[in-house]
Amino acid sequence: MGPRCGVAHRSEASLLRCEELWRTSSVEAVQFEIATRKSTFRSGSGLPGRVWETGAPAYIPDVGHDVAFRSVDSTGTPGVTRGYCLSDPAGV
Repeated sequence: MGPRCGVAHRSEASLLRCEELWRTSSVEAVQFEIATRKSTFRSGSGLPGRVWETGAPAYIPDVGHDVAFRSVDSTGTPGVTRGYCLSDPAGV
């Protein structure tokens, strides 16, 4: 099964902000969406910030046990179980 939810962040000064979020209709992730759209990340902070800092992709097999995935930890979204993050080398 492929991704059921995705987020694109963009950098603004020294922060990453959610630019776009999509999810399949099978994911009940309203709280995750609200928290994600409100969240900002500094370099090294959370999954997006970790990838922004290192430039290396990251994978979290169980987001419920990873403090870097703070938006899910704070919302307890049952439909979101794994996290993947990739960097856009073009910075677009």
